[in-house]
Amino acid sequence: MRALIMDSSRLRHHKRAERGIVLALVLVIGLLLTTAIVTFQRRYIIDAQIAANRDQAAQAEALARGGIQLGIYLILADGLAGEEGPPGDTHLDTWAQASGYEIFTEDQGQLRVRIQDDGARLNLNAVTNSEGGEASEEQIDFLMEFFDKVIDELPIAPGERIWDSRELAQNLIDYVDADEERQRGGPENAWYESRTPPYEAPNQPLRTIDELSMVEGFTGVLVEGIRPYATVHPRLSGTGINLNTAPPHVLASVYHGSQGDRQLASEDTVRRILRVREDGNILCTDAAADDRCILASDIVDGSIFPEANLPGKARVFSVEAEATVGEIRRSIQAVIDRTKPSKPIIVEWRKG
Repeated sequence: MRALIMDSSRLRHHKRAERGIVLALVLVIGLLLTTAIVTFQRRYIIDAQIAANRDQAAQAEALARGGIQLGIYLILADGLAGEEGPPGDTHLDTWAQASGYEIFTEDQGQLRVRIQDDGARLNLNAVTNSEGGEASEEQIDFLMEFFDKVIDELPIAPGERIWDSRELAQNLIDYVDADEERQRGGPENAWYESRTPPYEAPNQPLRTIDELSMVEGFTGVLVEGIRPYATVHPRLSGTGINLNTAPPHVLASVYHGSQGDRQLASEDTVRRILRVREDGNILCTDAAADDRCILASDIVDGSIFPEANLPGKARVFSVEAEATVGEIRRSIQAVIDRTKPSKPIIVEWRKG
């Protein structure tokens, strides 16, 4: 009897142990299933978010491209307006008035298109253009003052402003002029041939602002500082800054006065130019061009270098389209040449 009782006790203990093992296995399996479900749900949410972001990115890209096309339409429509609008291109044109407005789409997209006459910035090719390879002192002096202004405004510590504006001016002219002699003597390609990989100065007008980084002495920080002020379009027939379309920071780069005694525009001069525009008038070289014309020489002392015939008809425009869908933003910048209105040419395309 005692043996039977002991066997029965062992059996009950064994069964309890088995139940404990089974319970542990159930708990482990349950934990594994729960983890798998949570992982699957998380993966599903991530995949869904990736898919949503991908869709929004595609929508934003398409919307930005559409914004570029809208900008081209406004530019061409203005060019075909003939004598209905103001002479030349000014802040009164349709493309200028429409620039900056926000457009909202049905799928919660947002589009902003900015259009700028490239003549509203300083054309570096117009400033550096020199025949025979010898730059004038006026060109050097202007570039020095311009570079000094840009360098002073860079968001860097004073000790990092290591550039010599005269060297920058001479190096830039050497890079684009027709000869192979440095402005300060010696072969102009010595520095370029020492680079890795080596290259040579192209001895032709700049093609893009980014190309400045190829010029001796120009760093990425300096090029980005120059970008808001300058253009290289049109490459072969650029003129001075268009006072009727230039923003205030570019107007401060207007180089005026008498030859040999010019200076960059003061804040007072910039305010006078803007006041003319705010009053609905335009700055002109010839007051008889339009009844809204105010002589530029009455507002800006002396002559301007490089000279601009005002109001001038713009050939090249910069169009920036910025599209937002959800949390995704896409930006495209294009440079449009409308010399032939029937066939506008995209001469530059950058994604932001």
